Amino acid sequence: MYSSIITFNELHLGDNLIHLNYLHKLAIKNPDLCFIHYLNDEYIALLKPLISINNIKLESIKNKNDFSINSWIGYDNYFYDSPLNKDWVLFYLTFFDYFSKKINLENPILNKYDLLFDFPSLNKPSLLDRDFDYLIVNSTPLSNQTNNFDPHFLNLIIKMLVFKNYRVISTHPNGIIESTMEKKLDLLEISRISNRCKAIIGIPNGPMWLTFNVFNNSNLIYRILWLSVQNLSLGNNCFSLKHPNEILNFINHNPI
Repeated sequence: MYSSIITFNELHLGDNLIHLNYLHKLAIKNPDLCFIHYLNDEYIALLKPLISINNIKLESIKNKNDFSINSWIGYDNYFYDSPLNKDWVLFYLTFFDYFSKKINLENPILNKYDLLFDFPSLNKPSLLDRDFDYLIVNSTPLSNQTNNFDPHFLNLIIKMLVFKNYRVISTHPNGIIESTMEKKLDLLEISRISNRCKAIIGIPNGPMWLTFNVFNNSNLIYRILWLSVQNLSLGNNCFSLKHPNEILNFINHNPI
């Protein structure tokens, strides 16, 4: 019979995705334990298809019990008090070490590449039978990733790339080219599309997270992240840029 580690996070999709990545690595290293995670109902159907092992369970936050541990990075002001909170990678490396001590298990996240998603489900063929040069993640950010977000700027980028005859797909409708939302493609499909792209541009939010995976990291020519309040670098091909002009200049000087 399994012993259980019970956690919860009532915040955003991205928070739960990152925690699920951590749980997945823990569950593989600890097959005798069951990892139960409570989260908002709307995210359960999105995240369940990622899981291919039996000792992770996702449950409704409405059923959270008194033994569950809050896995939100802001709990007890941990994020806000951390001197590393402007550097995404360094922050999470220390946070998962801290959280692992809290649950008395060895931390499976030892370096920045352990932060990449490695769910086998991400490596299956996409439903779309064609490749793209660019994936544009233009979905609205919900966690203050950037303080100057303007969807019209990303539409401008899309127009420019299409004019240059690049093959482009976005996550959110834009009135120019097709989007994964209009095609009713889920997070898994966005990740699978990303595995066959040359570059990714956009905000690191829910639709972006699963594109940070071990199956595309070495193949991407570059990834541009629009981040004005934090730095996130998961590899030499990943660039955090603060201002639209920086993004535009980078694209113009780095054709793929």
